[in-house]
Amino acid sequence: MIRIRRKILDFVSRKQVKQFMGFVVAAFIFLMLTKLSQSYSKEMYVNIDFTNVPQEQTIVNDSLKLRAVVRAIGFNMLPLEFTKKTLRLNVDEDVSESKGCYIWTSDRGQYKIEELFGSSYEVVSITPDTLIFNYERMSTKRVPVILNGDITYALGYDSLDSIKFSPDSITFVGAESALNGIHFVKTELLELTEVKSDITQKVKLDRSMLSDVLKMSEEEVSIINSIEKFTEGKIEVPVQINNIPSNISVNFFPKEVSVTYRVGLKDFKAIKASDFSIVCDFSDLEKMGTNNLVPRLVKVPKQVKNVRIKQSKIDFIIVE
Repeated sequence: MIRIRRKILDFVSRKQVKQFMGFVVAAFIFLMLTKLSQSYSKEMYVNIDFTNVPQEQTIVNDSLKLRAVVRAIGFNMLPLEFTKKTLRLNVDEDVSESKGCYIWTSDRGQYKIEELFGSSYEVVSITPDTLIFNYERMSTKRVPVILNGDITYALGYDSLDSIKFSPDSITFVGAESALNGIHFVKTELLELTEVKSDITQKVKLDRSMLSDVLKMSEEEVSIINSIEKFTEGKIEVPVQINNIPSNISVNFFPKEVSVTYRVGLKDFKAIKASDFSIVCDFSDLEKMGTNNLVPRLVKVPKQVKNVRIKQSKIDFIIVE
């Protein structure tokens, strides 16, 4: 009997809890409906976009925004939390033009703001009441591409020549004032390690430091670089002395100096002493206040890299 009574009490208690929770939920829903039925005000920022801008013009400060205060019931306010508003201005109808700028006023454009939000909203205020958008004539400028890269080659390998781009320059289109400070464009960072084969790949151009209003003829370029196995070469090159006064004769030593260099394997046997030219300028003695001639490389073959002269000075005597 006691057990039956206890079960009945438990059933009643559970039923009361459920009823109580039902009342709480109903009260919450009623409260929310009441709140959402009331009128509220909200501040919204409105972006500006332009249509029918002449092709030869560009707006240079098109990031200006309007601040609109709107009023509506709570139900209608909810969608504004998840949307952004953009007012599209037709330069032929919605603005006036004066001395290199377009002028928008709230007196003239209030109705477009109201249309933007719709009949469910009351536009309480718009600030500022005037926006001035400067424009400039469009211009073009072609600049070279520069690599922003960190490339290391595998042991014994190197590039045959400098890195090439295709295209090697691009054209910017935009306001002349924005183009004046642009003299080159960098690629995005390219990192390659242990390279031992030819490089042929695309890399994007870096826009991070450029104005958004500028347009580029290309968004990426191709990088081309020929890679080959290199070896070190050494060769003896005759020394030539220039600008010896006509009234003296000079004997010098050594007559040849050693030149070391790095060269691709396929060109190793093609390198000759006549491909190099080492010259000493006799007139440098007086300018530099030295008693020795200084050898300088004035000609090297294009196939070689890291060229070094082993001799730092040339001794000489004046022959009577």
